[in-house]
Formats: sequence, C-alpha cells, structure tokens
Amino acid sequence: MQQQLRLLSKQLGVAVVLIAACVVTVLLAVQGMQSATAVMNILLFGIALAVAATPEGLAAVITLVLAIGVQRMARRGAIVKKLPAVETLGSTTVIASDKTGTMTRNEMTVRALVTASGYANVSGSGYSPEGNLSTPNNEQFTEAQSREISQLLLAAALVNNAQLSESARGWKIQGDPTEAALLTAARKAKILPSAMQSLYPRLAEIPFSSERKMMSTLHEQGQHSGAITVFTKGAPDILLEHCTHEFSAGVCRPLTPQRRQDILRNNEQLTSTALRTLGVATRLLTQVEAANPIAIDEQATERHLTFIGLVGMMDPPRPEARRAVEQAKQAGIRPILITGDHPKTAVAVAQDLGIISTGRCIWLPT
Repeated sequence: MQQQLRLLSKQLGVAVVLIAACVVTVLLAVQGMQSATAVMNILLFGIALAVAATPEGLAAVITLVLAIGVQRMARRGAIVKKLPAVETLGSTTVIASDKTGTMTRNEMTVRALVTASGYANVSGSGYSPEGNLSTPNNEQFTEAQSREISQLLLAAALVNNAQLSESARGWKIQGDPTEAALLTAARKAKILPSAMQSLYPRLAEIPFSSERKMMSTLHEQGQHSGAITVFTKGAPDILLEHCTHEFSAGVCRPLTPQRRQDILRNNEQLTSTALRTLGVATRLLTQVEAANPIAIDEQATERHLTFIGLVGMMDPPRPEARRAVEQAKQAGIRPILITGDHPKTAVAVAQDLGIISTGRCIWLPT
C-alpha cells in the first residue's frame, strides 16, 4: 500500500504540473505578453491552480479508510498493529508452524507404558493425577508387570527436574511439560515423587543435550548405605545403544538382539499412534565409581545400563488448530508442521490435524 500511495503521489504531482503548465501556456498565447503585470498574473494563476489541484486531504482520507477497515477486522476478531503484516499474510503461500504449544496444547499426558512383560494403558488427561493404569484387556497386572511398572515410574520420577503442585485453579507445573507428565503418571500409580526423592537423594546430574539425547541423575539409596544408582531417560533408539541388560520381573537379564528388535518395534508402534516416546534405564554404580560420583563423566556413567521400559505420551492437538489448517488450505496456503519428535509421531499428528493425507515427512538428522 505504501508503494502504491507513493506511485499515486508521483502521478498526481506530474499531472498537476503538466495541467498548470498547459493552462499558463494557453493563457500566455491568448493574452499575449502585453505587460509584465499580465504575465505575473498568469503565472500566479498557474501556481494557484497547481496548489488547488493537489489533494491535500489524501492523507486524511487514507487514515479514515484504514480506521474503518480496522473496525471491520476487529468485529471479525482480528487486530492488526502493523499493516505490512497483513499484506505479507495476504501474499503467503506456505506456513511452517511449530508443533508443541502452537498446534498442540503443550499439555503432555502419558498414555502408555511398555515393559518386558507387556503394555499398560494410562487414563486421564492433563496434569491432574486423576486416572489409573490398566492392561489392554482390563485384566489384573501380574506381579512381574507391577514390579516393572513401579520401577519404570520410579526412575522416571527421579530423573526429573519438574515440579507438580496443586492450587485453587488446579494442578500447575514448573519445568518441562514432558517431565511433568512423568510425575503425573507416577502419582496415578500411587508413587509420590516427593517421597521417592527423599528416599533417593540426588547427588549429581548430567543434563540433557541435543548431541546425547539423554539425561541422567545419580541417587543415593537410603536403605543401602554407600550404594549409588544412575537413572537415565532419553530417546529410545539412542538409549538402547548404551544398554546391555533389561529389567524383567525384578531381575536384570542380558539384553539379547531379539529383545532389542522387540523394543524398537514397540517404539515404532507407539510413535505411529502420535505418541512421543521416552526410554528409561538404570545402573548401580560400582564401589570404585561410588567412591567419587561427582567426578564421573557422561561417558563413564551412561554405559552398561539396564533398560526398564518405554513411556508413550501425547500432547493433544488444539481444537482450533484443525479449523485453522482447513481455512489455510481453502485460502491456497500450504501448511507444514515442524517438530523434533520421531518422524512417525510427526506424521500421525500432521494427519490428525489434516495437514497431510499421506505419511510423507522430511527428517533432518542432527
């Protein structure tokens, strides 16, 4: 609009000057140069004509028209601070949007747990610890499943920096939504994170990094003086590379190649249903390592781990996001979803939102 107004101003200026020049030329030709006074009057008349023809009210008219337009847009729920933003949106052909918090509610909820003995479904939504755990067939958990699930949620609650608190407005979180979802799942299994953190005091932490895709914490076991346990969570495929054993029915068994394939297959099944997955593992430090746990680096700590299980969680899409995607497509705009989740999780969420109809995605490894 600014470019068009600038062009219009130039055209009007040139037209006014040409018209005034033509009028002055015609008057001089008709009247002749009888005297200096007559010539001066004709020139003054041309200048007055040019000034009168210039649209001084153009700026006021444009401001009034824009104000009326803003009122019409406000009635439709759109407030614009800068007009160029609207012009840019009007010429947009592709919108690339982040997933978490933009297309989704940013309220992670654990939906599934997978251990060596099988699956467990988790009911409830949000960060309220209201819900329960059940088997796919609503059968009773076996003793082995109960021990594996308890160990899985205990580890997930300890290798955690989030906080979950209840207020008059409901449950609130401090920290990462993914870690808060793990605390909520632990509460649903009657595991109180605060009590577990008291029983297993934290000694050190190896924070998450995008290169390792893992996080580890070292804890002292209160009931065994001097015993120190490492709990690790991270991307399942990366975490499995650091595991040599698996927790099964309370026993650490060697992790066979077949079991590795089974775990990866379970991970693929979870991600294909739009679930974000985390792997959880643990290891008891040796006496030499426990003598100085602070000095242990990530390479020495995150090795020879015992794989406990998988956690599948979902960040539900925003109801208004589907409508926004539909309107964008109707306007000829191509929406693209960008996320750091597993490719199959990204595809499932994109299909749920109506962004794509086929399972196509582009994965850029870090």
